[in-house]
Amino acid sequence: MVAVAVVAILAVVALPAYFESVRKSRRAEAIAALTAVQQAQERRRANESTYTDDLGLLGIASDTTASGFYTLAVTNPGAGGYTVTATAASDSSQAKDEKCFAMRVRVAAGNIFYVSAVRGATIGNTGDANRCWSRQ
Repeated sequence: MVAVAVVAILAVVALPAYFESVRKSRRAEAIAALTAVQQAQERRRANESTYTDDLGLLGIASDTTASGFYTLAVTNPGAGGYTVTATAASDSSQAKDEKCFAMRVRVAAGNIFYVSAVRGATIGNTGDANRCWSRQ
C-alpha cells in the first residue's frame, strides 16, 4: 500500500512537468515553420515588389506544421513587411500550451520582431515577448 502511495505522489508531481516539457519541445516545430515562411518570403521578395499572404506562392503546401501542432497564417503583406503567426491547433495536444499559445514574427522595414502570447491574451500584450523564443 505504501508503494502505491509513493507511486501516486510521484505521478502527481512528475506528469505535469513531463507534459510541460513535451509542449515546450514542440514549440521548435512552430519556430521552424515560422523560419521557413520568413525564408520563403525573402526569396519571393527578391523577385517581386511585395510580400504575399499566400503560402502556396511561397512553396509551402499546408497552413499546418508537419505534425499538425500549429496552424500558420500570414497577414498584412506589403512592400515593407508582413506578419506570420503560428497558433496552437485547437485539435492538438499543443492547444494546452498556456504559456506560448501563439508565436508571431513581424517583419517591418527590415526589422524582425519576435512576439508570443499566452492563451486568451492579445498577441503582443504579454509582457515577456521572448519567453517562447528562448532555448531555456
